[in-house]
Amino acid sequence: MKAPDVDDDKFKTLIHYVVWHSRDVAGIRETDLYKVLWLAEAHRFVHTGRPIAGTQYVRGTSGPEPRTGRAARDELVDTNKIACWQDDRAEPAVVRLHAVCAPDTAALDSDELAEVNHWIGRIARPDEAGGTTTTPDRAWQLAELGAPLPFTAVLADRVRAEMPPEDRAWAERRAKELNLP
Repeated sequence: MKAPDVDDDKFKTLIHYVVWHSRDVAGIRETDLYKVLWLAEAHRFVHTGRPIAGTQYVRGTSGPEPRTGRAARDELVDTNKIACWQDDRAEPAVVRLHAVCAPDTAALDSDELAEVNHWIGRIARPDEAGGTTTTPDRAWQLAELGAPLPFTAVLADRVRAEMPPEDRAWAERRAKELNLP
């Protein structure tokens, strides 16, 4: 399968949008930003065959990281769209981001925004959406540090998930109808 085309401007818009909508006065943690981006891009790819911006992700020390994440972040800081600082109050210290101005979302369609908003709620604002700040992503756990994470890697969790009894019963009935072992 051909790697998706990368849209660097759209990727910077995604970063700015997530930072703006995280609504954390203390600023969103960079690792949470990257989790939101990874999950939104990967799930969009799985559902439509096309990611949002097509940025390549790798296994970082604390989760998935976009290869061009820091360069894009630094450009947004240089253009005064977001602020970035080291928060030494956390243990270990974390990088935090805060939006200086609202993002221009013209490059994102309504379905892309809905996908991103879903993951912002689950990762960056878990109290509002009943989500969690942790993402036990099986693909990330299995990959070596720095290894590329294909968007389809998010399906690894589905393979390991236990099938509900009613789904298993349906699958067994259907297999029998089709004369499968």
